[in-house]
Amino acid sequence: MSAQKIRFFLSASPRLMQWSTQTHRLNDLQQSLQQALPSQLLGAYRAGALKERRLVIYAINGAVAAKLKQQLPTLLKKLHQRDFDIAAIQVKVHVAPSFAGRKHIKHTAISQAARTGLGHLASDLPDSPLKLALDRLLRRHRSDSTS
Repeated sequence: MSAQKIRFFLSASPRLMQWSTQTHRLNDLQQSLQQALPSQLLGAYRAGALKERRLVIYAINGAVAAKLKQQLPTLLKKLHQRDFDIAAIQVKVHVAPSFAGRKHIKHTAISQAARTGLGHLASDLPDSPLKLALDRLLRRHRSDSTS
């Protein structure tokens, strides 16, 4: 179905038009949250209801909720700068179906000095599960550092 047909159907009903407007507003809010919050939290929260100038953000777990709560004063300022009329932000833990099965992945990097040291250690080790694990770790981080 083309975008024009979808817009036609959405504009046919005031209720659908209101729903469409709210959906676009939440999508804009979600994008602004992604730009304003640390990238380590990406995918671990969702913009929820926006009613009476109060935004609810749903976090995947308590740890993410705690990190979000630490960011609230700064986040509120950044959202005001992006022309969102929000007076308060509430963070709730809610494992929604969109979060189910999704793991929060922490991206880490190993410094060049650490990779060199681990490489020397791996080369000095006899064939063993530890040596295989170190080799695999070093291969993965070599490919990460070149991209």
